[in-house]
Amino acid sequence: MNSNSKTLYSVVIPVGSRVDDLPTLIDEYAESLRNADIEFEVIVVLDGTTGPLLERLRSYSVGLDWLKVIRFSREFGKSVAMMAGFREAKGDVLLTLPAFWQVEPSELPTLVNAALDEDDMLIAVRSSHSGSAFERIRRRVFHRVLKFVTGQSYRDLGCGVRLLKRSVADEVPLYGSQHRFLPMLALRRGFNVREVELAQSSKDIFRGRHRLREYLHRVLDILTVFFLVRFTKKPLRFFGSIGFLTAGFGSIF
Repeated sequence: MNSNSKTLYSVVIPVGSRVDDLPTLIDEYAESLRNADIEFEVIVVLDGTTGPLLERLRSYSVGLDWLKVIRFSREFGKSVAMMAGFREAKGDVLLTLPAFWQVEPSELPTLVNAALDEDDMLIAVRSSHSGSAFERIRRRVFHRVLKFVTGQSYRDLGCGVRLLKRSVADEVPLYGSQHRFLPMLALRRGFNVREVELAQSSKDIFRGRHRLREYLHRVLDILTVFFLVRFTKKPLRFFGSIGFLTAGFGSIF
């Protein structure tokens, strides 16, 4: 499915707690997509976001027929926001983009022009990782743990730039924080997933800090994905393994 003016691309931008100068970022995204010579729409989903950002987006969207803003009354999570954007999208090809700089917007034509004939999903890999040594180690450990528990190897699941066919969004439901693991869940469903290297944005700098609660959430997310990837079709193996281990420990004691 090569890019052309007859194919509508639906851009979905879920907005959570981390957000940069969104109107400026949307401008850069839109300019880059115009350079790719495609027809597109942009759907921004605000996950309970209110205040100045909402007012700025309302003012910014006036007169832009290709931009639609959806706001949740309260926070439901990025996965729910992304699924809402998918349901609202009219395009045959979906492009998810973060509400903050991750890759250079000028790199989007590289992703759009990558053929989707044999691939069902393309995921961006930032060519270089900025940040502290701790951040780089944290990413490396995260991906190695995922590979260990699921058998799937990826380099940059933290990047939210992804291109996918509508069939992927229709067949892979997302809950909680599963939007990060969409490539893994899609591969489990039999879809073809490929990584594409894009230049990292010079503005991709995380200035906050991760709280202990967030690390605990990631552990639970990994356990959830482990179950979905390894035992979805044969759940009795999972519960049978737990029962066997419990019985074994009981016999030892």
